[in-house]
Amino acid sequence: MQIKVSSNLFARLLRDGLGCGRRSDTMRMPPFFLGAPVALRRALLGALIDGDGSVDAFSGSRTYVKRGRTWTRRMNTACVSYFTSSPVLLQQATMLMHSLGMVPSVKKGKPELRLYGDEALRQLAPLLRGRKAERLAHYLARRAKRMPVKKVRRHGSYATVVPRASRKPGGDYVYSIEVAGTHTYVTSYGLVSHNCIPIDPFYLSWKARASGFEARFIELAGHVNAHMPDHVCDLVAESLNRGGRAVRGSRVLVLGVAYKAGIDDTRESPSLDIMTTLERRGAKVEYSDPFVAKLAFAGRSLTSVPLTPARLRRFDCVVIATAHRTFPYPQIVRHARGIVDTRNVLKGRRSRKIVRL
Repeated sequence: MQIKVSSNLFARLLRDGLGCGRRSDTMRMPPFFLGAPVALRRALLGALIDGDGSVDAFSGSRTYVKRGRTWTRRMNTACVSYFTSSPVLLQQATMLMHSLGMVPSVKKGKPELRLYGDEALRQLAPLLRGRKAERLAHYLARRAKRMPVKKVRRHGSYATVVPRASRKPGGDYVYSIEVAGTHTYVTSYGLVSHNCIPIDPFYLSWKARASGFEARFIELAGHVNAHMPDHVCDLVAESLNRGGRAVRGSRVLVLGVAYKAGIDDTRESPSLDIMTTLERRGAKVEYSDPFVAKLAFAGRSLTSVPLTPARLRRFDCVVIATAHRTFPYPQIVRHARGIVDTRNVLKGRRSRKIVRL
């Protein structure tokens, strides 16, 4: 079906001014409508459903056979659906419903939104006209009890749904989409995503600047942290020098590659920077971590080294990078040739082989 607009000015307003599109698959509503007052958004939703929506309702008895027996069941059901071939308009309609407290479901394999449940349908009833309004009114008048949607959980001004399934993606790292002004934003079908804030001192500095303050001292702390891997490698060189060895060609064992003690998350772990810097200086690096059995590092796969006395004696230096409580520290002090303690877990132990941060 083609709609022909006789007014050239009005046509240009729709096409160029408001950007409403020219075909069914490019239709879209002006974005400012999504931030319009509630009354206007409700009227817009009613107009969308009046135009490209439908109301399917049934009230009466149905007979069915189950396990050889015939049953008759009274039924009173209704569903309001909205269809569009425009991907942009489909997402806009989803956000429009969300902004009014309605959580639609999406028909599998078809760009169609569906609304069920008494709460959403009662909101829609006064917005529709003609046969669609009559069907919905007929359904609501015969409701014997309230039928909530069990898949949606309401929390005041927002709602959540229970995911059907979840899976862990492959790989060792999760990358955030870095955009100017880190924030929480909404993606397709109302899914909420969070762009990670800057970490550690840099977050405090960013937050201070956002509030109109300067935070030079905090930024300085961030730069100190950023250069800490180089300082740790200098301490490794100091430990090796005590035994008359250079960094190049030495075997170094890094204890702990997780970001912090007691977890298996290696994202943003300073241990990885320490390992990279040591290898750049010519050291042969391995690691041991009870929470991280395998590690993708520098284009290859590493396996955690078991901490036995014989293994510890094979390394020229041991770097305590993550303070896991499960590490056998007395055994490490007894059998390691040299130790760089970056976490002060060996506080109180006196030994010439220990170099502290």
